[in-house]
Amino acid sequence: MAISTKNLYKKYGSRFVLEDLSLNVEEGSIYGFLGKNGAGKTTTIKLLSGLSIPSQGQIFVNGMDLSSESGKVKKILGLVPQDSDFYDERTALSHMVYYGRLKGLSKKESLEQSRILLDRVGLGNETFKKVGYFSHGMKTRLGIAQALLNNPKILILDEPTNGLDPVGIRQIRQILHDCSNTGITIFLSSHNLLEIQEICTHVGILDKGKLVAENTIEKIRHLESNGVITVGVYNSLLK
Repeated sequence: MAISTKNLYKKYGSRFVLEDLSLNVEEGSIYGFLGKNGAGKTTTIKLLSGLSIPSQGQIFVNGMDLSSESGKVKKILGLVPQDSDFYDERTALSHMVYYGRLKGLSKKESLEQSRILLDRVGLGNETFKKVGYFSHGMKTRLGIAQALLNNPKILILDEPTNGLDPVGIRQIRQILHDCSNTGITIFLSSHNLLEIQEICTHVGILDKGKLVAENTIEKIRHLESNGVITVGVYNSLLK
């Protein structure tokens, strides 16, 4: 398994945000983590990426225990948070080189990898443009390029298509498919079932901090068609 968790709990104050969460993310899969806002998706991503510590339970990444081998784990992870913070006055290339150096690349390596990755995410013509002029979708693509600088085996993204228009969504979807084709395991969160169905091979469904379903997308679709997953729409215009 690329990622697995066992009996994961996360408590804030007197309230459990996650309860008994056991995930299994297969190597090479595109795993969609589905749940409405407040279900605990971002909390889970913080735990998987080592930004937060579980109250109870274990996390394994490529067979390594995150609690005791966090340094090794972080070297094979790429993280794209929901809102990436960039310096408005820096250019795309300047950002990439800066983070490349932080990840241990030489200046020459940083420049070479940055140009390749910016082109890969469709920002090759925006290399010297200041990030303050970037759209939300462009910043998301820059965030993905930045996360790929260390050639990660696993890419984790928190709602990467949130707030994007249809064109931006298609661009991100294609980038993630391209990453998957190179052998990268992808874990992404979303509250959009349709988006998960379009891009993912596997899905886990989180509700109020608990995993209520986990399977391949085909089997989840089968469950949905048999009424196990129900979506209701209320139209006030019908009153």
